[in-house]
Amino acid sequence: MVVAVACLLFVLENQEFVTVSFLGFSAPQLQVSVLVIMSFLVGMIAGGLMVSASALRSMRRKRLRAAH
Repeated sequence: MVVAVACLLFVLENQEFVTVSFLGFSAPQLQVSVLVIMSFLVGMIAGGLMVSASALRSMRRKRLRAAH
């Protein structure tokens, strides 16, 4: 509940529109809160994929060691 209230307050306080430009690519104008939340979600997904890949690699190594 506390996290939901904090997110709501963040969105209400950050309603300015901004344009993000990176390596020649310009995104359409979006609210600061939308960009921050999108960045957070992309980071969570990327981090989860990296952790999953590392765990799979570790499990594969353990199986190979056990087989020899």
